[in-house]
Amino acid sequence: MPLITPSKSQLVQLADLHKTSFQDGDFYIDFFFKNKLNLADCFVNIELDGTLSGVLYARPLKFKILKRVVVIPFITGVATNPNFRNRGIASSLLNEACDYYAKNKYPCVMLYPFNHDFYRRQKFQTVNYFYKPFLESYNRDEAPNYDYLLGKLIKILPTNFSAEKLKIEDFASCKKIYDCASKNESFFQIRTPSYFRMLLEEYLQDAGSGILFKHFGKPYGYLLFSQEGIKEMVFSHKSADKFLPIFSEILPSLECPINFRDSSTRDNLKPNCPFVLSSDIEYCMARICHIKKAIKIAIYDKKCPKKICIILEDYIFKIWIKNGRAQFVKIYQKKKYHSELKKLNNKNFHIISTSRESLTTALLGNVKFNPLYKNIFYVYNILMYEKY
Repeated sequence: MPLITPSKSQLVQLADLHKTSFQDGDFYIDFFFKNKLNLADCFVNIELDGTLSGVLYARPLKFKILKRVVVIPFITGVATNPNFRNRGIASSLLNEACDYYAKNKYPCVMLYPFNHDFYRRQKFQTVNYFYKPFLESYNRDEAPNYDYLLGKLIKILPTNFSAEKLKIEDFASCKKIYDCASKNESFFQIRTPSYFRMLLEEYLQDAGSGILFKHFGKPYGYLLFSQEGIKEMVFSHKSADKFLPIFSEILPSLECPINFRDSSTRDNLKPNCPFVLSSDIEYCMARICHIKKAIKIAIYDKKCPKKICIILEDYIFKIWIKNGRAQFVKIYQKKKYHSELKKLNNKNFHIISTSRESLTTALLGNVKFNPLYKNIFYVYNILMYEKY
């Protein structure tokens, strides 16, 4: 099993691999190994001479799906030593990590892909989308900077709103804003105060900047950005959607989650609107590890039949649904495949024949445009801000 706790000599190799593969600065590498490595699972590929030719980091993160807390490993980095590339090491590490999480009954793994096509070949599927409103005339080579943004914001903010530079000490205020914004979401990451502070400290000290918005002097929202663009923008109330047209003028690289169930987001993007949709909207990807566990955590539509049957490869999954959840799941393998198929029609099961890739998107809410799952799975978009 390639999952290890790195030794001192291996830490040196991992730091070198980090620098050559991710091109991170010394601050980030030092911060990662001091504060984040102990929170991650570390999978490595070791050559016969002891050289680490590849590494995969994954952090088990806590998510809330409706009222249930679920742990899902999130792959934060996959790197291959330049001297060992084109040998399938990254693919091998992905498969070994997913096999490990399957054995430990994690429902799926998730990641932000550097290349969607590469991860699709590794059986990952896009499970949430973002759009980027921006001015067509915007010069995308101009990176946002703090003084420019703050100066523009002060001029356009509505009455009783203010903006100031975000400091690490503001993490508690940001945590309250994040909790308020996410409490009504179907699927979102849980951030503890200590974890939130660590993320904010890392971001602000590693060439990032932030702005804290206040309403009547009380924290209302925050914005994180760097030379790469806007990384995270969160408001404590849904009414903040009204600010998008305002901010799009000065924050053209702003990323905003698409709510698949509520069409109002797209309805607002009319021809006379000052911003347009980017074609590059694929965001987070996932791969199912333990199908039964994934079926159990999925959210089912109110109109979903009480009994459904999913035919997947050489397996049959009989599922009994109650109050939007799978109460009971029974699996039949290949030897009983044909005999069970004959019984289904007489027992009022709604039958779905599907693929693993299609089921991945269904179980994680991204099914609005797939008629196969109409009135079966609840349609939502995963609220995932963290990408730094």
